[in-house]
Amino acid sequence: MESTVYNFLQYPVQIHQGTAYNYIESPGNAPTILLVHGVGLDQGLWHSWLNRLVPDFSLITFDLFGHGQSEDRSGPCCIEDFVRQIDELVEFLCIGRFALVGFSLGALISLAYASMRTKLSHLVLLHPVYRRNPDQLRQVQDRLKIARGQGPDVYIEIALKRWFTETYRHARRDVMDDLRELFRRNSDGYLHAYQLFAEADWEMRAHNREQVKCPVLVITGSDDTGSTPAMSERLAQDLPHARHVINPGHRHMAPVEFAETLCGQTRSFLTDKS
Repeated sequence: MESTVYNFLQYPVQIHQGTAYNYIESPGNAPTILLVHGVGLDQGLWHSWLNRLVPDFSLITFDLFGHGQSEDRSGPCCIEDFVRQIDELVEFLCIGRFALVGFSLGALISLAYASMRTKLSHLVLLHPVYRRNPDQLRQVQDRLKIARGQGPDVYIEIALKRWFTETYRHARRDVMDDLRELFRRNSDGYLHAYQLFAEADWEMRAHNREQVKCPVLVITGSDDTGSTPAMSERLAQDLPHARHVINPGHRHMAPVEFAETLCGQTRSFLTDKS
């Protein structure tokens, strides 16, 4: 039997209350996964995950406010703004229990959602930040200043070197060019979200980790200097039902560069009956 090749271009992006989303519903009772991208990106982050997860799962991706084709809301934002965005989308699509997968800023939003809502079957946090030390906070604030003052062309070149291995950067110049163009199109909403990401350690203290009742998998890479192995280990230790995985050689954009590995780890976690 030939396998179906899924591509988001086959599915026109839908808009609901300012949120651009895509929903690929698998037949039968396939579990649902909602995926949350990171700051400055859009739901295209997950394109390479499609054929690895569908048709065994139904998939929902969307653009955070201020990103992609979603509404660009004015003024500073908070974690609860994005929690409500997920609420509105899940309610509109009549989704019951589902698994939530979040990357970077999306991991923080997903963790906040899990601490406030009870609809989750599983939670996967990819390359999250957690309890950053003063030097780590200074570094992210410095990057925010570059993004504000010098613009996307300067920022993205610095970011690409942190996000990907040198081998992948040279082999996949098409991916690098796509990311450069994506960041050039970003609006002020992206900068508001970046400020939230830079200051999230303080805001996340308001969310009780003990309220996260579902199983949690925390993943990062050994070479991720922004979302370090120590952060993931601490986070897993501070959550009631969590374990963590450190992938050797992975940098921050592992969901793109090492999609097959992370999809496999996510799939194994979601289907584990033990």
